[in-house]
Amino acid sequence: MAKLDSPTLLLMALLVTCTFTCSVGLADKPTASDIYGLTQTAKTSKDFSVIIEKCDAANEGLVPGNKDVDALKAWALSKRGQQRIDLAMSIRNAGNTQQFEVVLNAALVDFDDSIAIDDQKWKPYFGRATAYANQEKLDRAIVDLDRAIKLNPKSQKAKFNRAELLSWQKEFERAVADYEAVIAADGDDVQAINGLAFAKLFSGKPKEAIKLFDRVVELQPDNATAYQNRAEAHQVVGNWKSAHEDLTTGIARKATGSGYLKTAWLLSTCPDPDFFQPQTALALAKKGHSFDKDSATALEVMAAASAANGEFDTAVKLQEKAISKIETAGQIRMDPEAMKIRLTTYQSAEVYLQSK
Repeated sequence: MAKLDSPTLLLMALLVTCTFTCSVGLADKPTASDIYGLTQTAKTSKDFSVIIEKCDAANEGLVPGNKDVDALKAWALSKRGQQRIDLAMSIRNAGNTQQFEVVLNAALVDFDDSIAIDDQKWKPYFGRATAYANQEKLDRAIVDLDRAIKLNPKSQKAKFNRAELLSWQKEFERAVADYEAVIAADGDDVQAINGLAFAKLFSGKPKEAIKLFDRVVELQPDNATAYQNRAEAHQVVGNWKSAHEDLTTGIARKATGSGYLKTAWLLSTCPDPDFFQPQTALALAKKGHSFDKDSATALEVMAAASAANGEFDTAVKLQEKAISKIETAGQIRMDPEAMKIRLTTYQSAEVYLQSK
């Protein structure tokens, strides 16, 4: 047997080492089955991040990647995106707007990446729509909800969310169709009934809205907001007594800022002398204003109550401030043009009254 020289021995040693190392590396790679096992207990953002890392490790060096592993990664990305949305909401509620945007953008990246892997799953579109809606990118959110519903026509939650966004966009006919579809699946869905009632009200069908609000009150007789909402519809058709009764009942159920403000609005602007009560209106407006001094609604009601009491200079200042706030807020229930007309009324030292 020929004697091997040192360089040859070294080469063989390197080959053996490489073979051993490579085989160990392959053996250490997680499999789709391993990763699937992790999905059974994953609950937190950290858990989903681990799964994503495992998927990347399993597919390292593979082009294309393992389809089963890709599917697991897409699932984990969508789940982590939803976790990040929940976290973003908590952060916003705590008042940290800057960090809210950072976390929400991270959620968007997760949904984008999930859809890039598999664009046939509805939940990433639904999640991304939620993120877009919270960034007030309503057109993008609606497009994503369209896709989510196409992929999963049975998702009532997606239809409800689309109806809400369509209402904000003042596309009431489309919103009505979605609300009605949700109610057809669950006739006691209070949120959908309430949403449909407002869609009917804002599209010029107040009597239909009142009937729907009746149903909300029937389902939730202790819900103060239900009475306030029905009172809004009663005022559109001039049912001043019914509106006042509902507002009084609402405050009796629960004293809230919105309850005080809505009652003050009626008593400041009602053309019926029986329900035009300026002093009571101003007192209630101040109570409501104390709940949220910076909201456009509170300022608008304070302006109307001030004008009703002959304090027109104060009314003008408050109305101007209210208008400046809503011009960037995009609030569906506040009409900038109507508010400007009321401003002109106050500037002319006149009281604004609702139409009879």
